[in-house]
Amino acid sequence: MSDLINDNSFEVAKAKHYILSIQVSLDGFSFLIVHPDEKRIVAFKSSPLKISGDILLARNLKEWLETEDLL
Repeated sequence: MSDLINDNSFEVAKAKHYILSIQVSLDGFSFLIVHPDEKRIVAFKSSPLKISGDILLARNLKEWLETEDLL
């Protein structure tokens, strides 16, 4: 898994002020956290993973969401 990339302004305690966008594909998962007022990405993480089908995609997504600390 890739490490979380964030800028110095990102604060988990202020999560309600950000917009979370999650991308799911057969190549893995990623998320962006955007500060809407400043119109910029404050955090990003990508987790590359080869997935062979829809059933495995759903299973791996569930596991990823449960194990990803920030989510």
